[in-house]
Amino acid sequence: MTASGHFTPLKVHATSIVLGGPPDELRAKFFQLATRRDVAHLLDVPYWQFDWLVRRAPTHARYRQFSIPKRRGGVRVIHAPTNSLKILQRKLLQVLSAVFRPRSSVMAFCAEGGIHKNAQAHVRRRWVLNVDLEDFFPTINFGRVRGMFHSKPYGVPLPAATALAQICCHGGQLPQGAPTSPIVSNMICARLDGELIRLAGRRKVSYTRYADDLTFSTWMPGFPSTIARLETGATVLGPEITGILQSNGFTPNPQKVRLQPRGSRQEVTGLIVNEFPNVKRRYVRQVRAMLHAWEAHGLAKAQAEFGSKWDRKHRAGQAPDFRRVVRGKLQHLEDIRGRGDELVQRLWARMSNLDPSVTSHVVPSWRQLAASAMFVIESDVQGTGFLLEGVGMVTCEHILRQSAFAFKPDSPATHYALSVRHSCAARDLAVATMSPTPRHAALSLAPSFRGDVGDDVCVAGFGNFCHGDTGQFVRQVVTGRRIRSTVPHVQTTGPIVSGMSGGPVVNTDGRVVGVVVTGADDPRNVPSTEKHAFIHLDALRAFLSELR
Repeated sequence: MTASGHFTPLKVHATSIVLGGPPDELRAKFFQLATRRDVAHLLDVPYWQFDWLVRRAPTHARYRQFSIPKRRGGVRVIHAPTNSLKILQRKLLQVLSAVFRPRSSVMAFCAEGGIHKNAQAHVRRRWVLNVDLEDFFPTINFGRVRGMFHSKPYGVPLPAATALAQICCHGGQLPQGAPTSPIVSNMICARLDGELIRLAGRRKVSYTRYADDLTFSTWMPGFPSTIARLETGATVLGPEITGILQSNGFTPNPQKVRLQPRGSRQEVTGLIVNEFPNVKRRYVRQVRAMLHAWEAHGLAKAQAEFGSKWDRKHRAGQAPDFRRVVRGKLQHLEDIRGRGDELVQRLWARMSNLDPSVTSHVVPSWRQLAASAMFVIESDVQGTGFLLEGVGMVTCEHILRQSAFAFKPDSPATHYALSVRHSCAARDLAVATMSPTPRHAALSLAPSFRGDVGDDVCVAGFGNFCHGDTGQFVRQVVTGRRIRSTVPHVQTTGPIVSGMSGGPVVNTDGRVVGVVVTGADDPRNVPSTEKHAFIHLDALRAFLSELR
């Protein structure tokens, strides 16, 4: 502070904008906090600057306020910290990230989350319930933040807990715009998440939370009425969930509570989940319209038209660059549907004709990659095989019989003789060499694949093949996992039909995550619980590791 009493901005050397030391060291230091000076020392700031900034500086020296329009009307007030305070909060964020580990149900403000993963957890369910918490950040007040730091499992003494809360709060509540607010909100909600996870387990439903959006879903014929029920078309929350929310200091927004049955459009954090996580049709139509305006009228006119619509809607600020907006929308579509999705690739191709800098996004779709690598296999049974990079022809062991041969559906007269290179009846996997050597593109293995319920996969094969068929290419969703004869299998929504056995299962980037093994009309004696399944990537990797 100067002699005249004016605030002197906190100046931090570039090397101290982030804290040094590994996360375990930061975690240990956090649990040793006792006083305000300890907090200042942990954040590598002189105490006099620290104390002035978090306790005595005027509001304008700590935050600037502005509003942004909400999607459904109204405005959201943002309190953005000044650079000095933001540096302090980012350092504290480093520490809290080392201290706090969110539960698996938490999908926002964490590395393992995102709206796509949040939607995946509720795909193809009979019922989906959305509950929005009212005034989420403002509800988390200074007292709650200080109490959270002071109580278990953190147990920070009150002087230090007060200092931590002062860094995180503004105007007595958690501000939207501060780097620390997201993680602090997750820390505050840890008890809420735990209670809702236990409730979900008792009622056989799935639960996730994305910030203030709670989602529950189930495969059961009826949704548990103690959580929610439909009354004359309106959703009424049950006593179990309302009791948990109230005891944790939260209130549901009655305008944003929806119980959605299977026959309706089921939506989770803005994505449609009836079949697989997908954007709304309106979003795709908007991207197409923007590309058409650019193609038909040029960038300058498209920017001008976009700017006029932006001004009418937002009434403030200059419209962002049209080219960057289109690119951002396409990137979001790619993030949701997958890089190898055909629709995504068609739109990127149109964009690349207008802006050559995006040509790196134009790649073959997963369907094109699978079709190029796939072959029909004929022996005493018909099946499918595919070329795997650096390996050769991969298929199921039960497909390769005496005098087996392969061909492409568009060249049925060109036969490739197959010789077994390695096989395993227990895994039902085989690798064969082909003569003559084909000149077709091969697929590559995905670096990893968990196979969680709700994951998107793309199943390919020549089911019940007849000449003229081009194959089946079906986007499906994982419904569970089974161990069959010690081999991990992944179940899907189907359909998988006879003849697809040995075909590739790829992710939406076109990389192999498994091999088709059973279908609903498979002639073998397969238990009903095992139908529509493929061999997991881990089993395929273990099998390939045995190749000599």
